[in-house]
Amino acid sequence: MSRSYSTGSRGGDRVRADRSGPIVRASGGSEERAVVQRVVNQPLAVAERAIHRASTENVAIYKDGKQIAVSNGSDREVVFTKEEMKLMKGSVLTHNHPQGTSFSRADLQLIKQRKLEEIRAVANYDDMTYSLKPPKDSLLWKTSVAKLASDHEKLRRAVYENAGYLKEYDAREKACVAWYRKNKEWPSPEQVPDRIPSEVHRSAVNDSIEALDIKYKLGYTKTPIQ
Repeated sequence: MSRSYSTGSRGGDRVRADRSGPIVRASGGSEERAVVQRVVNQPLAVAERAIHRASTENVAIYKDGKQIAVSNGSDREVVFTKEEMKLMKGSVLTHNHPQGTSFSRADLQLIKQRKLEEIRAVANYDDMTYSLKPPKDSLLWKTSVAKLASDHEKLRRAVYENAGYLKEYDAREKACVAWYRKNKEWPSPEQVPDRIPSEVHRSAVNDSIEALDIKYKLGYTKTPIQ
């Protein structure tokens, strides 16, 4: 999830929920719903190929190799139901990032708080699959969410500062938070103008995760999409 994850009733209509198959929710227009349908009941590699160039975020959750849930959201976040959150412990969660990045702060929070076995992200920018699979002795499990968030933010800010965009980053973050508090969703670049080059944003996300992997032993890898 690029920006955040949360629980709630919004985020899609349940389109299939039989006992033999995964929980499925889909929102948006026909194109967005078609992507979800291409993912349903597909193995992990097939699902990742189906979602990696989608314009909105899509999530597929697997446990013991079986797909147990599929859903979608906006171009920057997915809202999970309480039912989906309960299924996540020990699971493998894969999703796409339309912004072309690896893992966000929300992804770190999700893998820790829901005790995922692995979280994966497929990026449309470089056709890579990113993975976090922290071992049992990873410092992630012993570190508070607040400390992880603080370290992550320091690393991100360093990238923006080195690129000469720290002032613009701070101003946009403030505006985005204000928008989120009012509208309960993160704004698009059209709603809150973004004057920072996309390659700087990608570096801020990707470089910070690589640095955190060294410090916390996150089990971070990246491989070409299969």
